[in-house]
Amino acid sequence: MIPDEPAAMWRIPEVERRTGLSRATVYRMAGAGEFPKPVRLSVRPSEAHAA
Repeated sequence: MIPDEPAAMWRIPEVERRTGLSRATVYRMAGAGEFPKPVRLSVRPSEAHAA
């Protein structure tokens, strides 16, 4: 946790830089409930029109 910063959404490269964890470790920890889970911010255009 980084103190004295407002809540923010970071892309995975920023998470890796700030935590020193690899992408795989971040996702593994999120799956185990040891790290916040990723949040989808939007739907990809190809998925939005696939209905």
